[in-house]
Amino acid sequence: MLDEADVAMIIQHDCPAQPLIFVGHTHRGTTYICRDQPVLRIWEDPQTTIHILPDLRYVFNVGSVGQPRDGDWRASYGIFDTAARVFELRRAEYDVDTASEKIVRLGFPLTLSERLFLGL
Repeated sequence: MLDEADVAMIIQHDCPAQPLIFVGHTHRGTTYICRDQPVLRIWEDPQTTIHILPDLRYVFNVGSVGQPRDGDWRASYGIFDTAARVFELRRAEYDVDTASEKIVRLGFPLTLSERLFLGL
């Protein structure tokens, strides 16, 4: 899971000049809004639109298409509209039964299959 320390490292060392940074594969969709430090973390409602302000920096964690850890079983992804300068975290339903069966069939741990239904 991405936390404030990770975001501080990203904005200070990995991408110091970038105002908009997109990350994923951390299983929780989150947006961090930063001035000097990551001062605000938002766990986004999929219906919320974030309007990008020019004097702030943003780290958008789009979550994960599979194996979510935020209590919502649906796939998580983000859309950034470059013209309107807005970001939306979105969710999409998928065939969880088939995905779960494939995980079991491939011999992965049963917990990976079961958690698909719960988003945990």
